[in-house]
Amino acid sequence: MKRIYVIGLAVIILGAALAPLQAQEAKAPNLKNEMVRLKYLSPGPVEALIRPYLSREGSIRSDGEKLLVIRDYSEFVEKILAVIKDIDIKPTDIMFTAQLIVGSLTPGDKADESLLNDPVLKEIRGFLPYRSFSQIDANLIRTIDNERAQMTVGKRAEFTLYLRPTYAKDGEAEYIKTELQLLLLKMVFGDDGKPQLMPADSGKSQSLIQTTLSIKSGEKTVVGVSKLDGGDKGLILILSAKVIK
Repeated sequence: MKRIYVIGLAVIILGAALAPLQAQEAKAPNLKNEMVRLKYLSPGPVEALIRPYLSREGSIRSDGEKLLVIRDYSEFVEKILAVIKDIDIKPTDIMFTAQLIVGSLTPGDKADESLLNDPVLKEIRGFLPYRSFSQIDANLIRTIDNERAQMTVGKRAEFTLYLRPTYAKDGEAEYIKTELQLLLLKMVFGDDGKPQLMPADSGKSQSLIQTTLSIKSGEKTVVGVSKLDGGDKGLILILSAKVIK
């Protein structure tokens, strides 16, 4: 009888000890673990964006360069997965073409015949005094939405053009809002007496044009004009942008 009493007492004590754990398990949320491998975006910005979508018990962490680990209720996980699907898409490809033109007040001064019928230059004649034009160089670069790009232009690669496009759409029309800066690199002479251009980030460069503009995809526009040494000439930057499908 005493043995039965001892066993019963042990069961009661054990039951009392397990009760809080059982209660805790009963209250513990039925959380779901989901691993998401991102295709294009980095985990940091995505993690910051979707954190408000988590429940109080939910969590998110990055595990590797492109992997996110989400733990939450099923309905919250499904909502987060839908958000990630909407934002983790291939960035828009954009093609830029830049032309550097020298405009002169002197008619026929080194005029480039191929530019005579350029509609943009015809428009320039309406508000600028230049009467003849010659092209220094033209170059193109392909980049993606919201990524900084660098283009080298000039016969001696003496110009550097920085571009940072942002893609937008208004109905069927596509626009590229672009921050840009055109730098003229400084020429210095090395120990061997030969001239060389300083890098654009060396601080030994001159900012000629710096602006932000919006270009409709497929169109060309005059970005700006910078006067050149000599007074009667100006450097004209013409830019076209096109969304690549």
